[in-house]
Amino acid sequence: MAFALALQSVHDLPDGHGQTILSATISIVVLTVLLIGGSTSTMLEALHVVGDGNEGRRPSSLEDQENYEGNNNAGNIELGSEEGTSTTSKFKLKLQEIQKK
Repeated sequence: MAFALALQSVHDLPDGHGQTILSATISIVVLTVLLIGGSTSTMLEALHVVGDGNEGRRPSSLEDQENYEGNNNAGNIELGSEEGTSTTSKFKLKLQEIQKK
């Protein structure tokens, strides 16, 4: 919305004021996206959102095993019977690869 208004101000305002508003708006948008977007992974790690709290821990009893498998597979969409891996599992593996880098 801000970009559209700034673009319109180029035509509506005299003496280059519209161009100044457009330049300032573009600068603010780019800096905001880069700063906030760039800090997202750091913030997710600081808040312990990224990663699986059950990683490396295997359930000890049969009941825990059923709960563990039920929680980890809930809402997953299977890609095919041949592969047997869910999109969520592939996403978690990809996240783990990125975190190791």
